[in-house]
Amino acid sequence: MSSWQEIQKNTFIRWCNKHLKKKESTMKSVDDWKDGVQLIQLLEVITGKSIKYNSVPRLIQQQHENCALAIKFIQSEGVKLVNISGPDVHNCTEKLILGLIWTLILRWQMNSNAGVEQELLKWVNSKIGHEHPVKNFTSDWNDGRAICCLTNAMRGGLCPRLSQLDASEALKNATFGITAASDRLGVASLILPEEMTNKDVDKLAMMTYISQFQSLPDMIGQFIYHGAVNASADTAQPVELYGGQLQTISLSFPSSYGGETSITCAGPSRRPIPVTVNAAAIGSALVVAPTVAMDDDEILTTPTHGRRSSEATAALTIRSFTIHLTPVELGLHDITVKVGENFLPLQNGKFNSLQDPNSDEWPCGHKKLVEGLQQKVKDLEQELADLKAKHASESAQADNDREAAKQKEAQLSSEIADLKKQQEELRAQAAADKAAAEAREKALQEELAKTKAAADAREKDLLNQLDNLRKEKAQKEKEAADALAAAAKREQDLKDALAKLSKEKEAVEAQAAADRAAAAAKEKQLSEEIAQLKDALAKSQAKSQQQSANTVDQLTRRATAAKALLDIHQKTLDDI
Repeated sequence: MSSWQEIQKNTFIRWCNKHLKKKESTMKSVDDWKDGVQLIQLLEVITGKSIKYNSVPRLIQQQHENCALAIKFIQSEGVKLVNISGPDVHNCTEKLILGLIWTLILRWQMNSNAGVEQELLKWVNSKIGHEHPVKNFTSDWNDGRAICCLTNAMRGGLCPRLSQLDASEALKNATFGITAASDRLGVASLILPEEMTNKDVDKLAMMTYISQFQSLPDMIGQFIYHGAVNASADTAQPVELYGGQLQTISLSFPSSYGGETSITCAGPSRRPIPVTVNAAAIGSALVVAPTVAMDDDEILTTPTHGRRSSEATAALTIRSFTIHLTPVELGLHDITVKVGENFLPLQNGKFNSLQDPNSDEWPCGHKKLVEGLQQKVKDLEQELADLKAKHASESAQADNDREAAKQKEAQLSSEIADLKKQQEELRAQAAADKAAAEAREKALQEELAKTKAAADAREKDLLNQLDNLRKEKAQKEKEAADALAAAAKREQDLKDALAKLSKEKEAVEAQAAADRAAAAAKEKQLSEEIAQLKDALAKSQAKSQQQSANTVDQLTRRATAAKALLDIHQKTLDDI
């Protein structure tokens, strides 16, 4: 099997498993559809309808019925199927089953039957065409940059620095884009990075994967931050700052589309620390206007979606802030950035406030620190008093609850006694019912034994009758065969006799023709002789009248005899 066929098969199976997991079922190959169960389960998931079928088809006939039912259901949903039927599914004909899966994808994922490739290309280019246009679903995706652009277009910040992606690192790019789409957008990885970067990647497999992005909700204005605090973005330890002194921290993250941005900072006691952003005092939080632009290589490319050019420019920029704050306590501090309703995760949004060994303003144990600790103790004491008052109130409530529980317990004990009495009565009744049931069971077993014996006898009798019928049928068939053979022989004999009669008829007709020819010749000869005799008679008439008379009489007799002979021959010919 060629590479593209393997990629298509694997992708289609993953698409099926994406839906079949709702039925706690997994498809490993097209052979799993032999009994029709998985196909029907898939149809139930993608259509949201219930289908009545045999879920445990042990017999081949039951498996065929399931497969035929699935095909009939698909057709009832208005889907036109070509060259596939229930037996094809049962026989696990891979090419036809893959074609069927593609039909299901077209109908229930892409909601289209014709022109789907161009429609999907048009949609993709509406998202990434301004930065990475694509013309197909094969070679244009091999270097992995297109999937990164599409993932980032669906939610800004998932694939930052698109302009720096190296086309030669195709597998790395594809892995990053597919993983980000799966982890952050919930797009199932129906195709693997190594399959997408394969020069023989299947078009239908790619369309199946890419079309999932069309169903994602509109995430315009939601961004994921991949930056860090200060230049030490890749360090594992929090940034160290000195407490009691004005500190400056730089933050950069993508600008939102009209969303309000707030930045807060809190120390170990979780109290908010006043923060100044871009020299504007904001107390515990700041709402920042989207106005700051960065260099071209920092611009996040995202569709403008019909905004005015000025609004689009602001939306496509990276926002950078300089935060000024003064820590008032030692320990780990957290910085939180919120854009709209989204909290942006910072890779290193923490710093550690330490004592400055060179400062006389805030050494350990100095007045400010002591005052802060004293205030913290007062707060803790007040919190403790509140807890004690709450505990006393809860104790009184607990006493009341215990008394109520005792009363409830007595009531339940009485109910339990009644229930035990009812239980004993029910046990006695159950014993009586059991004895009656056993007696009934015994009687039924005896009746069943009798019925079974009668059924066995009847079965034996029927088998004997069946055997006799089979023998009689065999005898009848033999007699019929013999009769057919005799009839065939008689037919052949009649054909032979008819052929013989035909030959005899031809011989008689030939003989009659010969006789007619001989008679004609004889008649001609006699006519010539008569003519000669008349000439002779005329010559000799003068000699002797008597002799002539005798001669004429003789000739007349001879002519009469010849005429009679000729009549006999003619009659013979006529009879023939």
